[in-house]
Amino acid sequence: MLTEDQIKELEHLLNEHKNNDQSLRIADVTNLIYPIDPDKKEKQSCMK
Repeated sequence: MLTEDQIKELEHLLNEHKNNDQSLRIADVTNLIYPIDPDKKEKQSCMK
């Protein structure tokens, strides 16, 4: 389930891209829905 803040951010991104020629990037949407925990990312890079 998405939070209210995530929904507002997605609506903002969508409206921003409606007004220009750039397409909405899947990576931007994915990052909003599944935010990366900086601590978890750091641990994964240390494990390599």
